Amino acid sequence: MERARELTMPVWYTVGIVILMLVGLGMFNLLYINVAVSRQDRVERESDRRWCQLLTTLDDAYRAAPPQSETGRRLATDIHKLRQDLGCG
Repeated sequence: MERARELTMPVWYTVGIVILMLVGLGMFNLLYINVAVSRQDRVERESDRRWCQLLTTLDDAYRAAPPQSETGRRLATDIHKLRQDLGCG
């Protein structure tokens, strides 16, 4: 009868190191994704803030002096809707 080959201590170390490296790589990926998403959210908020400045100025101007043409009224309505959608004050 052949005896099953047993894993020696160095093989167990190798297997353990590989498992630890895989777990570490997974944790690093999660951390990297969190940082990337956080950075993307920050850039998006800054972009929305910049658009809000423009939309608020245009919307206030259109409210003070409403446009006379159909195209101007549609533009004023769209700007007001976009201002509301972005949550501009």
